Amino acid sequence: MAVLLAYNLASDFAASTVASNITGSIMTNASLSYFARDTLAYASDPILVANPPASTTSAALAITNGSYFFITITPTSGNSISLTTLTFNIARGGASTPRGYDVRSSVDSFAASLGTADVATARTTWTNVSIDLSAAGFQNVTGSITFNIYLYAPSEGNSLDIDDVVINGTDASSGTVQQEGFRWRSDDGSETAATWLATQDTDIIQEKATNVRLRVLLNSTLDRGSESYQLEYRKVGGTTWRVID
Repeated sequence: MAVLLAYNLASDFAASTVASNITGSIMTNASLSYFARDTLAYASDPILVANPPASTTSAALAITNGSYFFITITPTSGNSISLTTLTFNIARGGASTPRGYDVRSSVDSFAASLGTADVATARTTWTNVSIDLSAAGFQNVTGSITFNIYLYAPSEGNSLDIDDVVINGTDASSGTVQQEGFRWRSDDGSETAATWLATQDTDIIQEKATNVRLRVLLNSTLDRGSESYQLEYRKVGGTTWRVID
């Protein structure tokens, strides 16, 4: 796992760290009533200070009111990304509650929450947030992914402080995978000593209920990320494929 994209807000809203084969958007305000970098006695100053618009007192209302800022990560052409976590630090700007966040993504058109909570700490004590991105929709992605971080508070004058927004994962050249060949083998020895039943790419006829081995050769172009494959079969003339466990 590596840092693919990071925003430390030291000088502006552009990404401060961008991994190879990655591009990152500027951190952008949607409909927050206040959105600015400020110095407020945090060790990591400057940080982001954001105020939700009026009547945005819950996560549900933050979605309805479009109370969020967003970032977008994009692999460059011919490459892919597999994400692991989105992390950030957040604190209430004052004592009044509830103030909190709800994180969503373009993977499902911002339909489901990836993580939501009221923030328990106030300026200048951070709450460290880690959003799990291990779901299949975030793996081996060749297009852009946008993350919306929705914010809510009791009133328009109540702020949330945010810093160090980071997307972690891996990037790889996407390339292609194709099957080059196969070869049947008897189940009569070790991986190196078992007997071959036929030459490569040659079909065999075998008695049922007899264990045999099948070796498959795959070719990959470029540097693909980690992937899983499964072996399936069907009867001659059949239409249903069945997975071999």
